[in-house]
Order: sequence, then structure tokens, then C-alpha cells
Amino acid sequence: MRGLLLQASSFRTQILKSTSQQRLLNSSSRCAKDALDGLPNHEQTGVATGAGVDGPDGFDLGVMRGLLRAMGSPQRGLPVVHIAGTKGKGSVSAMLCAMLQHAGYKVGAYTSPHLLSLRERIMIDSHPISEADFDALASSSMAAVGPKSGAGPVSHFEMMTAMALQHFKDAKVDLAVVEAGLGGARDATNVFEPSQVQTAVMTSIDEEHMDALGGSLSSIAEAKAGIIKEGCPVVLGRQPHVRVKEILCRRAAQLNCTVYEEQASVWALPMQVGSSTVTQRIELFLLNGEMRDKMEIDMQLLGEHQRENAVTAIGAALALRRQGFHRLNLTSITAGLCSATLPGRFQVGRLSDGAGGVVAGVDAAHTGGSARALAATLREAFPAPRHRLAYAVAAAADKDLSAMCIALRTARPIAVAFTTVPIAGSTHRSAPPGSLLAHWQTAGFAEKPSQRMRETVQASLAGAVAKAAGEVGEGTDGSDGVICVTGSMHAVAAALQLHLMYSRS
Repeated sequence: MRGLLLQASSFRTQILKSTSQQRLLNSSSRCAKDALDGLPNHEQTGVATGAGVDGPDGFDLGVMRGLLRAMGSPQRGLPVVHIAGTKGKGSVSAMLCAMLQHAGYKVGAYTSPHLLSLRERIMIDSHPISEADFDALASSSMAAVGPKSGAGPVSHFEMMTAMALQHFKDAKVDLAVVEAGLGGARDATNVFEPSQVQTAVMTSIDEEHMDALGGSLSSIAEAKAGIIKEGCPVVLGRQPHVRVKEILCRRAAQLNCTVYEEQASVWALPMQVGSSTVTQRIELFLLNGEMRDKMEIDMQLLGEHQRENAVTAIGAALALRRQGFHRLNLTSITAGLCSATLPGRFQVGRLSDGAGGVVAGVDAAHTGGSARALAATLREAFPAPRHRLAYAVAAAADKDLSAMCIALRTARPIAVAFTTVPIAGSTHRSAPPGSLLAHWQTAGFAEKPSQRMRETVQASLAGAVAKAAGEVGEGTDGSDGVICVTGSMHAVAAALQLHLMYSRS
């Protein structure tokens, strides 16, 4: 275990192909970045109460539609898979895109947030939009919000969404997989006609963005159900709350939509740990009438939650097949599951190149549910007492820090180091490390059996990583040290940048 190198799924090997590309990825061109930076950015400042609900306080989709009209309505005629949910959107998107690519389709993907560059949000066949195309799109799109355009004022997310749709139109993609950003009903991505939505996918829904989405689990579900359109197939991922499933199914029935659930069964086999990879072997049984088969395959996306996401992605692929995407067959579906990767989601490597280096992992868990999934995967991949775990944690202040801390503690780390990182380039939403520590300790009071661990606050992520690594160190009993950086996508991005800088040196 100690000799693990970064997986083939690492961000560097997936996107960074040369030194020149590294420079391109780390910064967009100055003029495009300056123009976008001047727009209101809710990822930096937070979202107003009720902004994501379908009511008087919700975002005004008329602004987004006005922007698209000013750009010539690039969304028209674009076939899309629209994905909403609390957990699993990125993973389901990655798996489905991989399946479609293996079937020979040209696939656009619009996702958020990003790790190291805005360009990651707009991809075609797993490749980020080029620097030149990004710059040109930003310039032309910003021109559309001039005083005579009738569009505006637009937000950063609205502009990025419009740029993605324009890029997909220009590239003549066969299909675009589009993730909703916040909720669904009033999200900037919710601009498609029913005839365009080939499938609406609802991943697992839980408590998230409570203030922005109405304050209850029911209001969250209703907001996310807003992407369901008249007559479109609806694929439901596993829903942990009965009330949520009832709301989604009621919306689908009202709009005459066929609902598909659990089109496959997946059983876990032991994880496969090699010198450069960690994979999850699964036994897969497709339940679809056209393709009933049972097989064993290896996935690079790890954990029980990813096995659930695989079932959702298979359901989406089979729904698309019914919509005329006939090249989606058993071969392309299984090949997509085997090859799908997602940087920052239980991405495992090694902290240093030195002999006996500590095993390192990064995961963007930032909710109670995603933290529970991370803790379960850590226990499965690195069971105690063979491994000693320490966390380095940085998070956004507007998340449910209590739920996240309760969940992370279930992996029973021996140490944790808290720090802070900018959120979307600003510290406005960053959680103070002292606040994280307080939530962590409060979570421990109700813990049975109680566990002893070392808890520290560090001034930087580099310091937190170093502290965590020092705590797990070299085990005298032959056990391996494991550290995990988590708490937010922004913490993961900062950790990857630390690794990349070390590699370049």
C-alpha cells in the first residue's frame, strides 16, 4: 500500500498532458478571466434565501433566457440529459459520458464546480474546452450582455452555462449531459424544451442549501423536480427519504413521464489494490429485458455510493437506448463503467516520492451524506488496525459542519488537522478552522464508544497535510499511514496544487 502512485484517474493524467498544458490549465487568459470575474458570483458570496425555489424569491430565469436570446438561442435543438440531485451528480455524469463515448457518440458535459480551472466545467469527450475557444466564447458572450442587448445583469454561473451551450452547439455534439447547479426549477440550466430532454436523472437527494432551497427536505425535492419535463423519461437514483421519492414520482405522473428505477443490480467484491491503482471489482446484473447478463467488472470509482451511482448511470443509459441511442449496448455500458474517473472523488496516491511515503487520498465530501460515504469507503479500502488514518479538513461555513464532522468521525481517525482555504477564490464563505474544531469536538461528546485522537488547527493546508502525515508517520507495528484531505472541492483543489508543485520541482 505504501508504494501507491497516483492512479490513472488522477487529475494530472486525465487532463494535464504536458508542461505547456499545465500552464494553460492553471489560468485562463487574462482578458476572459477579468470579464468573468466582474460578474456576480454566488459561489463566492453565497446564495440568497429562497433563491433556488420556484417562487417570488427564486432566481429569475427570464435573465438567463434573455442572455440566450441575445446569443442566438444556442440551446435550441440540443439533445440533453439533465441531472439534478444532492449527491452523485458528477459521478453519474462521468459514468454516463464514458458509456456514450464508448458507444461512439460525441458528448458534451457541463458540470460544476471545478478543481483547477473554469475550463473543466465545459468538456467534449472528456477534454476541457481549449484556452483559445474559452477566450473567444467569453468575449463573444460578454458582448451579448451589453446595454442594447436586453439581457442582464447576469451572474457568473449564468454566463458559464450560456458559454457551455454555445460551445456544444458549435461542436455539433450528439448529446449534452448537463448538471443543474442549485436545485433545478430556477437553475440557469433549466432552459430546455421538453422535446430536448432525452432523460431527466434524479440522483440521491438530501438536506443541502437549506436556506436557498426553501428550508425543508420537501422543498428541496420540489425544487430539484423542476427539471422534469412533459413526457420525458425520468431515472431515479436511490432515494434515502420516502417523502422525496413521493414528490419526484408525483411530479413525473403529473407530466406523463415514465419513471425508471434500479435497472441493474450490483454486488461488491473485494477491492483490488495494485502498485499503481485501486479498483473496485463488482458483480453486475442488468435487469433490462433487452440485455440480461451477469458479469464481473472493475470500477475505478470506489465505494458503496459509487456502486449506487453506477446503477443510476446504467438506468440513464438504458433510458437513452429507448430514446434512439441504440449504440448504447452491453459492451459500451460496461466499458464506460470500467473507464469512468472523476478527479477529487476518493482519488488515491502517495504523499511523497520517498520510500515508505504515507498513502494520501483526497475527496470532495462536503455534506453529511457525502462524508458518510467517504468514511465508509475509507473503512473498506484502508481497514484498521492495518492502517492508521488522519484527516486534513477545510470547508465552507454555509455547509452542515456538524453532520459532516459526525460522519467523518466514523472512520475512527487517530488525528485531524483543521485549516481554511478560499472558496471559489474568496474567503467570504470559508469556515474558520476554530469553528470546524468546535463542531468536531461537539460531535465527539455523543460518541459511543468514545475515541481518543489528536486535534489541531493549522494556518494553511500545507501545514495541515504535514501535520496529518506526521501523526500517522511510519508505524512500528507494520501498519500503514493514511491521510485524507476533505471538506470541500476547494480543499481538494488546493491539495492537488500542492502535489503538482511538488512534482514540478
